[in-house]
Amino acid sequence: MAVINETFARQIYPGDNPIGRKFIVNLGNEKPHEIIGVVGDVKLTTVEGDIRPTAYLSSRQYAFGLMNFVVRTSGDPGRLGPAAVRVIREIDPMLPVSAVRPLEDVFAESIARPRLTAVAMSVFAGAALLLAALGVYGIVAYSVSQRSREFGIRVALGAKPSQIIGMVVGQNLRIVALGLGAGLLAAIPATRLLRGLLYQVGPNDPTTFVAIGVMLAVVAIVASYLPARRGTQLDSVATLKSE
Repeated sequence: MAVINETFARQIYPGDNPIGRKFIVNLGNEKPHEIIGVVGDVKLTTVEGDIRPTAYLSSRQYAFGLMNFVVRTSGDPGRLGPAAVRVIREIDPMLPVSAVRPLEDVFAESIARPRLTAVAMSVFAGAALLLAALGVYGIVAYSVSQRSREFGIRVALGAKPSQIIGMVVGQNLRIVALGLGAGLLAAIPATRLLRGLLYQVGPNDPTTFVAIGVMLAVVAIVASYLPARRGTQLDSVATLKSE
């Protein structure tokens, strides 16, 4: 008899009820095992990678040299260790017991390397985002500041400052939107390379893309508004004479 996970049932018996079906495990015993239940998917060794088809067999069917026991408690798991070892000694004093520790420690050890990699990549990504924001601000602010003569002419012809500011912000937002669209098209396939470093989040997380897009749009608005506002406050006659 055996219990399988959902991935096993979905991949090996797609669309069928696996209960009562039989399969053979290549462990030196060719006896078929009947499936008596299906359990949810879990990652047994590491949070990285995809969940594989898994079958659970009784220790009475196969004797392994190493076994792990998991004990659930409502209190401090660290204080339960000596009691668990004592119970095992009462069953068989010759059984070696090692690595008695809370599950939080096991989990922390399994994600230590991915966490370090993720932190390093987050730092570099944050620096890249900051440089992108500074670059957008610098380019947009410079391009707007070069249009002082245009603003002076528009004011002299009767344009209102709010109209000029709205025009400038709208023009720059369209340019930034085109850049964000091109960046999104490039980022969607590139983020698939990070799939192995992600946990409980997809490589194309919409929240992340939206947050970055909103941040760069806000930077573009500020970079457009401030120079445009200063340009509309200048004396149009003096601005035209200086040009």
